[in-house]
Amino acid sequence: MNDAFPKGFLWGGAAANTALDWQRLLSGTPAIPAGVAAGKVAAPLEQLTADTLPANWPAVLELIRTIGYKTLRVTLDWAVLCREGRQPEAQLLETYRQIFMQCQRDGIEPIVVLTTGTLPPTLATAKVDWTDRQVITQFAGYCQTMLLTFKEWVHYWIAFDDVNATFVQPRGPKLTRQAQFQALHHQLVASAEVVQLAHRVNPDNWVGCQLRGRFNYPESGQPADVLTSQKTLAINNWVCGDVQVRGSYPYFTKRYLEIQHVHLHTERNDLATLRAGKVDFLAVNYVPAGDAESDPDGLRLYLNTVYGRYGVPVLLTTTGRSDLTDDQRITQLKANIEAMHVAIEDGVDLIGYVPREYLNLSHPQAGTSQAHWLPTKSVYWYRKVIASNGADLGLDNLAIKWGLK
Repeated sequence: MNDAFPKGFLWGGAAANTALDWQRLLSGTPAIPAGVAAGKVAAPLEQLTADTLPANWPAVLELIRTIGYKTLRVTLDWAVLCREGRQPEAQLLETYRQIFMQCQRDGIEPIVVLTTGTLPPTLATAKVDWTDRQVITQFAGYCQTMLLTFKEWVHYWIAFDDVNATFVQPRGPKLTRQAQFQALHHQLVASAEVVQLAHRVNPDNWVGCQLRGRFNYPESGQPADVLTSQKTLAINNWVCGDVQVRGSYPYFTKRYLEIQHVHLHTERNDLATLRAGKVDFLAVNYVPAGDAESDPDGLRLYLNTVYGRYGVPVLLTTTGRSDLTDDQRITQLKANIEAMHVAIEDGVDLIGYVPREYLNLSHPQAGTSQAHWLPTKSVYWYRKVIASNGADLGLDNLAIKWGLK
């Protein structure tokens, strides 16, 4: 592939608000913060502090600057930042302020996801969840603090990480359909309030929503199978997507809720809030069908489908599996980037790519600290891809001097 991506394309990667995920930027093994026995899983969220999240952030940012990142997607966690009460901890806010400030100095645009949907301990202890409407107000207060605190350094925001995940890949405790949709409705209203807050704080803010996307292939060309595939695609994606991008539920929602025996409790101003809180862009966490390492054809189809439906800029996040060898990782990313390029030629306004699956580095040199890791071939390769703005996906000329201190 010889054609470069559009000028200003946001190449980058992603890191979550855990010691484990930040550590993956520097190693292929979990971080073991103080107080956690060696050999066990990385520190749980409750052990996250200003010292462990992430203690090595200057080295992390130096590494991604050297790779050539244009953007870094950071997923915060309301449950962590507000674990001691309703207000975020000052030390953690200061750590993130320094991180985002340094990103801007290095020409790296942060994209901040405000929560994974997990509730702070004060709410969880009171046995309050997203089915309770009071959570909307408390979440909006947390988001306002984030928006004001980081307004100088963060201009891309996403309220929820994979808000539709309960449909595509269910996780967490199993809820009744009634509870599931009630909680989702409250999250969608909360997202709309965050969009309006962000635009009031800074009219130049871009606020998006993130969907966990998957293209659903019909089992055959028979009409019944095609219809089943279309319905699955619609429920998994358009319920959340339409509300956040178009400002209202899709036409089929009423009938679907009736079939599921769900009675959605809404308040008078909800529909107006949804209409006023439409997002500026759509982020897609693409999940390949089945257990495939990647699904480039499905990716192209999905990008064309969502852009054709919504017509807003699309940001692509994770696109495949992370449990791959280094060579498999390159093969996966190369196929996805080629599919992205074709989708752009199709007319899709794709503005960036922030994968996480390639962040795996080799062991450190003898005598060096954990902050001095040797990059694997896939990191060299991704660095070259970024430097060429996606024009050079070849494997030649990777043996170059890295330049880490």
